[in-house]
Amino acid sequence: MPIKLDMQDFDVSDGRQSEKLRQKLGSLGKSLIMWCKSHPRLEDLIVDFYVTRVSDYQIQWVGLYPIPVLGNEDLLSVFPHIHFVLPQNGDGPWFGIDVEFQNPRAVVAGKIHPGNRAGVTGAVDALRAARGATIDIYRKKVLAENHRIYRWEGRLDTTRPLIIAEHVNSADVRWIYDKLTAPLNRAADPDWIWEPILSVAYQYRAADLVAMGANLESRLRQDIEMMEPFLRFLR
Repeated sequence: MPIKLDMQDFDVSDGRQSEKLRQKLGSLGKSLIMWCKSHPRLEDLIVDFYVTRVSDYQIQWVGLYPIPVLGNEDLLSVFPHIHFVLPQNGDGPWFGIDVEFQNPRAVVAGKIHPGNRAGVTGAVDALRAARGATIDIYRKKVLAENHRIYRWEGRLDTTRPLIIAEHVNSADVRWIYDKLTAPLNRAADPDWIWEPILSVAYQYRAADLVAMGANLESRLRQDIEMMEPFLRFLR
């Protein structure tokens, strides 16, 4: 049965609504994984999904991962992955790749080092393939003693326009490298630190996702296919 969203999925305020939405996201994740496993270019890139278990109603998402998830939850932060995020605070939903943890950031930085011309060219080509996506660096506030406890804090540089994927160039890739590798000032609270996040995502409006009806999954499949070159670049 096709997965459809409604506006209530963007206004979750209690446990019952949260569980209903997370069941829906689980069904969507399962269906997308079955499709990826049958896709010749994706079967080795996306093999499992994970729906958030955080009790906070404001956090609703399903992630698509390159590893089996059950029993490997500690490895979820080791690999770049795709998220479908439905904010409950009025922010726009998005579907895309986020490179937010230390190990994946180090891998990306190594691949796009300014001295690695082939890597920079490969990144440009792979990012341009994600037509319609936007690229940006966000920041998150991370508990110094446990990097898995964190919260996103918005864009790192609000004065810089979003990068349009099909227009990305080597200067943009250099900016991404600089932001991923430059040390950030510590948060005001000494128990927390700032960390950068690379986002390559398709931005949506809630009403548009609802209007897609039964075509929602088909649209997300198209997005995955366009992000595949960058997912493979990240391997």
